[in-house]
Amino acid sequence: MTALAETVRFQWSAKEPEDLTNLDLAALNHILCGFNASDLVRVHAAAYKDAASSLSLLRCPGMPGAAPVPGVGAPGADSGLPSLRALAALAQSGDAFGDPGGWSAGTVRAIGCVLVGLPTAAVGRVPTASMHAMLQALAGSEQAVIRHCLYGTPVIAQVRVNALLP
Repeated sequence: MTALAETVRFQWSAKEPEDLTNLDLAALNHILCGFNASDLVRVHAAAYKDAASSLSLLRCPGMPGAAPVPGVGAPGADSGLPSLRALAALAQSGDAFGDPGGWSAGTVRAIGCVLVGLPTAAVGRVPTASMHAMLQALAGSEQAVIRHCLYGTPVIAQVRVNALLP
């Protein structure tokens, strides 16, 4: 994944991370998992916000429910988690979705699996009603993917154990 990201960065060398648009982010999709977090935090939060729903099923190597990628870390390693943490930081920006305490079900659905990158304290601020409504609104394979990546995350799994999520 990292090698693929390096190739993309070389081919797109005329663009700095802050030049990436929502369309670029949506096109890169899973390749973003191989980007350095230091590059991703330079992406404009508004571009991330506009691309968020396209990235909601993003599953990076090392996160719950992600398929192992040959040559990328050891099984269970968090090689893709720094990228998810950077994207989650963008989601919390005032130019994107702002404080997790004010997120609606639609916002939570748009962010999707990137929620895995949120710090524990931020996950705790996401309204349980928003998480619940988002999970109830999902259907079919999308629901299975989101549930798998979220429930494999200890903090979110604990919220579920506490009977706050379906």
